[in-house]
Amino acid sequence: MNSIYTCESGTGSAKLLYSADSIPGVNISPGTEGFKVIGGDCYCLAFMNGDSLGWVRAKATGGKADYEDIGCPDSRLSAFEFGTVEGGSYEYDCPNCGTPLALRYAERFILNGSVSDKAGLINEDLKKKQEDFLSPSKEDLEYQGDPSDCEEHKANPEHYRTTDDLRIAGVAILNEKYLTVNVDGYWYGGGAHGYPNRNQYMYDLKTGKQVTIKDLYPAPEEVFKTLVAEQTVKNMQSYDPDQSPYFASDANELYQQAFDSASLETTYIEFGKDEAYIVYSPYDMGAYASGYIEVPVSYKDLLGRPSL
Repeated sequence: MNSIYTCESGTGSAKLLYSADSIPGVNISPGTEGFKVIGGDCYCLAFMNGDSLGWVRAKATGGKADYEDIGCPDSRLSAFEFGTVEGGSYEYDCPNCGTPLALRYAERFILNGSVSDKAGLINEDLKKKQEDFLSPSKEDLEYQGDPSDCEEHKANPEHYRTTDDLRIAGVAILNEKYLTVNVDGYWYGGGAHGYPNRNQYMYDLKTGKQVTIKDLYPAPEEVFKTLVAEQTVKNMQSYDPDQSPYFASDANELYQQAFDSASLETTYIEFGKDEAYIVYSPYDMGAYASGYIEVPVSYKDLLGRPSL
């Protein structure tokens, strides 16, 4: 939940205008995304018409906002074209003082049965992924707590708390055969920054089974490793030297790093409409500030055919 306050600069007093709850599958900060005050009225982005985002006028009444559609659409949300999204959460509290020490939130996509007669199988697998993420960790189960820590727990609860979330970032149907569900997340456990999480689940709409690059790649793994290394070097060479996101500055060094790390089991491939992407997480090949490095690769090069 987010809250918007109006503040009196002379006295420093604050008054709640309104609060807004988040909605699963709608990856915006509720009530505050794009927030502007124009002519004394509040405007922001909101979830509209069951499948899209649009600009609204937010009228505060009793601490809540009534959103007035001003006829200014922003974008459609792909998940709601093919199904719905549900959220779930997990909380682990100190057994001695009750301070939350671990908070996790995960969304799952639910495919409409009209899209595939195997929707039930796909939804079962996506539900299991959500449940696994929200299950108590080994550390949670083993932690007994030290009562002497509770004073600090209560005084600095956020310092001792880890947070982790997974949200639906996008849903697509590729080549009328595959469903892709993209998720984004972020883990934080203290320090200067947390760590992002990104994944894509792909399902065959005819069988309901999850499909990975290992199921699709037509050649031995050594050929795959060579392909990944060559495409990664090609991507590096597309940057000006002072703008490259890679640690390595030498093509031979990067080739060897990419070759050694590549595997049909572990290399993260994201599938798109027209091409695929080899995706490197922060620190894999570049600095944290570089974010995810995406290396485009054509389906002709990856699978030996023009499309997925």
